[in-house]
Amino acid sequence: MKKIVPDPPHLTLIQTSSLPADLIPPDALAVANDLLLSIHQALNDYCHTHPTAPALNKLRNAAHSANTASALITHALTGM
Repeated sequence: MKKIVPDPPHLTLIQTSSLPADLIPPDALAVANDLLLSIHQALNDYCHTHPTAPALNKLRNAAHSANTASALITHALTGM
């Protein structure tokens, strides 16, 4: 008897980046802060150049979240 429904495809996770084994926490936080600032800037630029884009509030919330996370990382780095 033939199967009516085929087996689902097997997903293979691909690791796209890796972190150096000797990365110390303050450096990791500094790099994470830079990435969050870049995300915030890119989202803000998009929101300003596409004011009528759908789901703009979600993008603004994401930009605000990235900015807040960046501020928290900066605070943590200053206290180290």
